[in-house]
Amino acid sequence: MNEKIRERIIADAKGWIGEVENPKDSNHIAFNEWFGHGMDAEFKPDGSLKKKGQPYCGGFCSYIHNFAERPLPKIDYDEGFVSVPNFLKWAIKNKKVINDPKPGDMFVIDFQGKADNSDLNKVNVYTFDHVGFFENWVNDSEKKFNTIEGNTSPDHRGSQSNGGGVWARIRENSKSVIFINVID
Repeated sequence: MNEKIRERIIADAKGWIGEVENPKDSNHIAFNEWFGHGMDAEFKPDGSLKKKGQPYCGGFCSYIHNFAERPLPKIDYDEGFVSVPNFLKWAIKNKKVINDPKPGDMFVIDFQGKADNSDLNKVNVYTFDHVGFFENWVNDSEKKFNTIEGNTSPDHRGSQSNGGGVWARIRENSKSVIFINVID
């Protein structure tokens, strides 16, 4: 049963690869529209941007889980979560942090590289600024892994944590990465 959920999560997430905000740099995207709670961008009557929407990497993960018929519990909203630090706090408290991710598990990352995942009792959850789905290891060394992420850039040139679209990426495993299993 859980393997089918994992397959569906990855398939559903892959189906969104290439989806971008419209207009650019607005955080106006289907996941924020679905999430509600004022997360989406607001527009003036003439169609111009009035207020930029909220970052949506957590909203993307919550959306995918919901439509894979495995909705997340209420973490910071009924629909799941938006805040990466709140999600990580919840995962630590509920013993969801793992060392051996499987397809469909999630990861949180600190792109500044200040985090140290060696002691979860001391980890500063506020250094983690992004979340996405783990797809698989690039090879058996477990140094790099394939991901599917919402609100990142298609390559290394743009913002990694607020980059404007859904993309497949390769990330390095380090002390600035924590894997989380909410499926099993």
